[in-house]
Amino acid sequence: MRGTIAGLVLAIMLAWALPATGAAPAFRADGTRDGITEEQVAPGVYRFSASFDGYVENTSSTAIVGRDGVLVFDTNTRPATAAAVLARIRALTGLPVRWVVNSHWHLDHWSGNQVYADAFPGLAIIATEGTDGYMRAAAPAWPPMFAARAARLRTENAPGEAIAAADEFAAAMAAVRRTFPTRTYSGELVLDLGGRSVVLREITGDASHATMLWLPGERVLLTGDALVGPVSWTAQGYAMSPWIESLHAMAALQPAAIVPGHGPLMRDTAYLELFTAYMEDTRARVRDAVRAGALNPDAVREAIGPSRYRERFVAGDAERAEAFDYYYGSLIRKLFLEQRDGMEAR
Repeated sequence: MRGTIAGLVLAIMLAWALPATGAAPAFRADGTRDGITEEQVAPGVYRFSASFDGYVENTSSTAIVGRDGVLVFDTNTRPATAAAVLARIRALTGLPVRWVVNSHWHLDHWSGNQVYADAFPGLAIIATEGTDGYMRAAAPAWPPMFAARAARLRTENAPGEAIAAADEFAAAMAAVRRTFPTRTYSGELVLDLGGRSVVLREITGDASHATMLWLPGERVLLTGDALVGPVSWTAQGYAMSPWIESLHAMAALQPAAIVPGHGPLMRDTAYLELFTAYMEDTRARVRDAVRAGALNPDAVREAIGPSRYRERFVAGDAERAEAFDYYYGSLIRKLFLEQRDGMEAR
């Protein structure tokens, strides 16, 4: 089983690899190109969004301050970024970080675990049982994967800046000391931070066995990559209907604020509703195409045409359009596989 998981993990990670061309950005001491922004989501709840770090844009790490300590949800791609976020947290409160929650196994959500474990002995690092398994399967694959990518760029005579960026990122990831969960759960886990209740729920997003965090007192929802903006990706296998069910569960909470895995803080549910409608509409159209005789993803895409929701996500932006079209094709393929294998939830 572990070998099967590792193969799936590596295939997904390769799809997330950095672009092969482009100038190398100059990274700051905090591991980002343009720094880290801080927002107060609610009293005692602070979201830190890190700009491009050599892997992805706008990684999100959120600190929740209770009477007994601080909980940090997700720990960035680079330990240097996690250390910069921790310095911001220490400027806000003298309380220790007692809990780290990793929303899922993708490396931009837990590579900074070591920073918190070193700073706070006895720290509880929490994830679902499934996420813990994916983490342990993926960890050995990352250093050789990024080293191989840098080597491939050399054979392709890529620009020197791109090779330098790939080398730098590969070295940074090879130096990470992978620090795994110390506590796992399935289904739901409620934590008391001291006068502040936190609910962790197992969901499906762009990774299976992910975690969302709900603050019932403040009606604040942390989604991990089950919701990202301004254009969502579909990086996991093909459990699309369970993902849609998780989106409905989020909306049923009627959150006053949503902290996505990437993208801007949301003060209403408009984007959540838009993304859910897009997923459901695409699923319905794929279902109809399959029932009409479309036998493969290409035939399905030809039958259903462009998404009716495209412009609402793209808003005239060329980069968003390119991303949306790529992930729309990916979504169609995965919905087709779900239909073919009889996995649809409803």
